[in-house]
Amino acid sequence: MSTQPSRYLSTYLDDHLSGATVALNRVRRSARTFAGTPAGDVLAPIAEQLDDERQFLLATAERLGVHVSRYKLAGAWVAERVGRLKPNGHVRGPSP
Repeated sequence: MSTQPSRYLSTYLDDHLSGATVALNRVRRSARTFAGTPAGDVLAPIAEQLDDERQFLLATAERLGVHVSRYKLAGAWVAERVGRLKPNGHVRGPSP
């Protein structure tokens, strides 16, 4: 068995890192939007947990010598932001 991580492990870590990036951005934004409400109180610790998970995935990839695709991370980041651009009749903010 090879001491190098398999391409499957690399893909697995890359995909989970991208997902954690998207989720973290979305939950952080929602936690800020709903700060001081019961929803904000629930979302803030979830954002912290997602940040911890993302940092763990980055550290694990580095420790194992797995290449992290910056393109996939950038694509996930862009996709999350594009997902915010929905026609809701409110150009500068969320719908009521």
